[in-house]
Amino acid sequence: MTAAISAHRGGTEGAPEGTYEAYRAAPGTGAEYVEFDIRRTADAQLVAYHEPGTDGGQAIADISYARLCELAGYEVPLVSDVMRLIAGKAFGHLDLKEAGGEDVIIEQALEILGPGNFVATTLEDASVAAIKNRFPDVAVALSLGRDLGKMPWPMRLSARRQELFPLSRIRACGADWVAMHYRLARAGVLRQCHRAGIAAMIWTVNDDEAIARWLADPRVGVVVTDRPRHAVALRDRLRDTALCQPLLSSRSCAPWSAIVCSGFPPPPLSSWTTKVRCFSGVARIPEAGPCRAASSTRPSNQPMLLSASASRKPESSPSRRR
Repeated sequence: MTAAISAHRGGTEGAPEGTYEAYRAAPGTGAEYVEFDIRRTADAQLVAYHEPGTDGGQAIADISYARLCELAGYEVPLVSDVMRLIAGKAFGHLDLKEAGGEDVIIEQALEILGPGNFVATTLEDASVAAIKNRFPDVAVALSLGRDLGKMPWPMRLSARRQELFPLSRIRACGADWVAMHYRLARAGVLRQCHRAGIAAMIWTVNDDEAIARWLADPRVGVVVTDRPRHAVALRDRLRDTALCQPLLSSRSCAPWSAIVCSGFPPPPLSSWTTKVRCFSGVARIPEAGPCRAASSTRPSNQPMLLSASASRKPESSPSRRR
């Protein structure tokens, strides 16, 4: 069993990250997901931009889109354009950087990418709750790994403790997944979430050893990386040489794993259940290729593991030329 791959900001292998060029190239890397950050400008344009401000210190929310492009020195991608570039080719990984206005973003994703073809991630519990209350069928992950550098020390300790022991937060906001920094995963957060039946995304992993480790960990659903093409090639080698056997001990295997095979997990969405026939609690995929059934069931909000031949591509949506 190996995890899916998310191209962080489109990846950095063929073009500068977070650019139109990167997002055009991202689906061709073989990554199942394409990640892009979402912020809002002063003139209400949704942009794929990571930092809260420009290099000159101006907040994105305080300047127009045209001014942002001028200060950034390149044409900053519009979120709607990024969605159209990947629609029908990869799943969207929407990383909401600001609280508020979540309904506009999700409605746009539903229209362009289609239901079941994206997952939203956010550091803000309130944003998770807002999305789940309005769009209960949309998959949302609570992100863990906030930059605490500018917080006073007492607040840092409290914030980090909430990330090291996040289960009450995850349950309270209604998140389907948790998206955690790899250091938190190593610190025991992945173990906690696994035991609680919560699927995990790991970010952002770039060196070969770490990519291989998290790809092969059966507790991980998605690995986020700046090197998606390389990660896909590494995953293929893992499958060929180890037949997808986990690098970790058998005791770490997820008890909810329904099948173990040479495929990747699509998003943890209920819409996938129509593609799967279940017999006695064990998922069996017709014509899915070589696989071996595991002995137990999985929670309904966890990713189903499919072989590449059995996976469904996102539904296409009309593209728009720029």
